[in-house]
Amino acid sequence: MTTASSAVRSSDPAQPRSVRTVAGATEAVFEWREDRFRHRVRTMSPEGIPLVFESIEGVEDAGGEFDPRWPASPVIAALAEGDPGGGALVGIGSAGRSHFSLAVTPHGTLRDTLVFEVACRVRDAPGRLGSAYRRTAPEGAVVMLGPEREPGDSGLPRTIRWTYSIGPAGIAPA
Repeated sequence: MTTASSAVRSSDPAQPRSVRTVAGATEAVFEWREDRFRHRVRTMSPEGIPLVFESIEGVEDAGGEFDPRWPASPVIAALAEGDPGGGALVGIGSAGRSHFSLAVTPHGTLRDTLVFEVACRVRDAPGRLGSAYRRTAPEGAVVMLGPEREPGDSGLPRTIRWTYSIGPAGIAPA
């Protein structure tokens, strides 16, 4: 279930500042902070241990040099239901000359699991590109996910994609 009313954008103070989507016992909550939506995913491991993953937005938080063109996670500045009643959430945003899109949907076969599909249209050779999370419960390391290099992927502009899932088994490339 996704709860969002049409598009949610930062520039409209009447819009909600929080949007959530769920897949069974796994919940992703997107909250507006500063200039983008940041999110937290909560679920329960098969052993009954609460798992919480928080998106990392700034490159400096992920252990790199700060470059606003290449944040640690995709910049999402607007969110909307992609499939009313179907549990899909879609988002868009930009950083530098790159444009991000995000779709979050329930996994087709894994219970209590959300799938995150990300695309970035780049016009400049990307620095760090991917999604970064800090596991806050139980406290843990930073998890960084991103696209795999493909042969012949040096042409510009181009669209780069990566997919991952978050659920009771944790966070992993899909």
